[in-house]
Amino acid sequence: MRSARRQGARPKVVFTKGAAGAYWCHVHRPDGAVVFVPSFDRTHRIPHDLAHVATERALWMTDGVFGSIMAGALFGDMRVVSGPRRHDERQRSDRIVRANSASRALTVAEALAGLVHKAVETGDHDLLGKARKQWGAVRQDPFPYPAAALASARTLLEELANRWAALPVDGELEVSWAPRGRATRSARPAPAERAGRDRRGAAESGHRSAAR
Repeated sequence: MRSARRQGARPKVVFTKGAAGAYWCHVHRPDGAVVFVPSFDRTHRIPHDLAHVATERALWMTDGVFGSIMAGALFGDMRVVSGPRRHDERQRSDRIVRANSASRALTVAEALAGLVHKAVETGDHDLLGKARKQWGAVRQDPFPYPAAALASARTLLEELANRWAALPVDGELEVSWAPRGRATRSARPAPAERAGRDRRGAAESGHRSAAR
């Protein structure tokens, strides 16, 4: 039988609504640990961290801000408040943050989450063009996300924002993590693009086999 800890280790982020625009959240990691994430963001209708979760989840980013937290990173004043603890949790956190900073994944996550957040807050419709521009300022490789992936991130954040707006003070909003069962690195192509490449690769493989 699975342990109670493993049964309760479904990855998710739970946001709690405070008064006067305040909020905080708890990240439930796959290993069963729960991390408290404080927030000082009171300037937006939609919590910026909610924009991060929506964007990183929709784009399958495992190495963004919340992907890093799920893997064991602890930024700033974050702390493990329940569940299993590692003797090397700070060292592990430092390794994850260094790796995802060096790859520019954290920078990309911040940039794209900011654009999705602004698009939902202001109604900006040039999300794809601005995302491509931001990517080009950070990375040299081709922009990996199709328009549909960014639209999915925007739609998800709009849905979450509506649920958040309806919450009373002390209400909670639970957001599951990686609902499709797996995630991709932020520098890899998004699902639709990968599927096209896979189909092309399979066709080319078939042609090569037929030519033998």
